[in-house]
Amino acid sequence: MNWPARSPELNRIENLLGILARNFYRNGRQFGTVTELENVIRDEWAAIPPQQLIDLSHTMPRHIFQFIQNKGGSIDY
Repeated sequence: MNWPARSPELNRIENLLGILARNFYRNGRQFGTVTELENVIRDEWAAIPPQQLIDLSHTMPRHIFQFIQNKGGSIDY
């Protein structure tokens, strides 16, 4: 399979980073220091339920199928 360069449709890490970013900044939260942000990043990363990672990985077959159907074009995700 030719793998398209920088294809966010097939990159589960993009989804995970979006989830983490929403958690970091929920309720308009801001950080006063780099250390404070680092601590929140560690806490939020540790709080990700394993099932959420499993669910993200289980979307891959459907996304690959849609991607092939669209001949490498964008897909709904």
